[in-house]
Amino acid sequence: MMSVTSTLRMLTALFLLSAASGAAVDTNLLRLEIGLSKTTFLMNQPIWLDVTLTNVSSDAVRIFGFWPPCQGGRFGIEVKDEGGKVLPHSGPVYNVVRGQGWTMKPQEEYYGCFNLLELFNTYRGLRKFFWQVLPPGSYRVRARYENIYSQEMPFEVVEPTGSERDAYQLLLKADSLLWQKGVDAMRQKLQELIARMPGSVYVEIAHRELLQRGELLEEFPNSGYNAINLKALTRELAPKQKQEFLEKVIRDFPGTRSTWFAQQMLARPELVGE
Repeated sequence: MMSVTSTLRMLTALFLLSAASGAAVDTNLLRLEIGLSKTTFLMNQPIWLDVTLTNVSSDAVRIFGFWPPCQGGRFGIEVKDEGGKVLPHSGPVYNVVRGQGWTMKPQEEYYGCFNLLELFNTYRGLRKFFWQVLPPGSYRVRARYENIYSQEMPFEVVEPTGSERDAYQLLLKADSLLWQKGVDAMRQKLQELIARMPGSVYVEIAHRELLQRGELLEEFPNSGYNAINLKALTRELAPKQKQEFLEKVIRDFPGTRSTWFAQQMLARPELVGE
């Protein structure tokens, strides 16, 4: 016979599993779509995946957010290599629900953006600041929310050449200096990268690591890093100032991810802490 303690533990485990998995969603209520701003990326360049969940029904639907992108819970992202093999997930894996969710109105959209390198990083060393790598090759990606799947999209990773190869070497040198000589040496090398290769795709990473928030927003308004960047830039602002700042972002950077982040912060301020 099971003890009272064992019974309680079993019931608690069943409750948590039920809460994490939930009932299947009616696929006629929601639509899940993904997008990539391009289909060819350089090694170590952030690969930003846009994920949009839309309430396509005429009724309100209760949903939970995309955070974290876990492989066993409500939301997941899947990447396959050119041989069809599913890549192992290296990002956060939590089979729990954050918060109580919220209600989506008919035709309302919920948007998320994820760097695939942070979720499917094949580099297994301790140094993971800049060494977030998918090997050169062809891949396919899709997302899942509950039992609803997005379309599948192809993309390719290639080795940098020419000036971008030089910029990549500076980025990796900054990574080495961090461990050999410390943060100041790393920062100096990243500043060198920005000064010598201002047009490089790797400058996006340099601005992020140097906490150059204004420069990141101005030069890379389509960067997914701006999801956190906008929260940091507006954290100390009064409500009216924050609204004005976000509205200016929408005016200044139409059609970019920064605009989507700003619009969602204005429409759903309760989600900013996610």
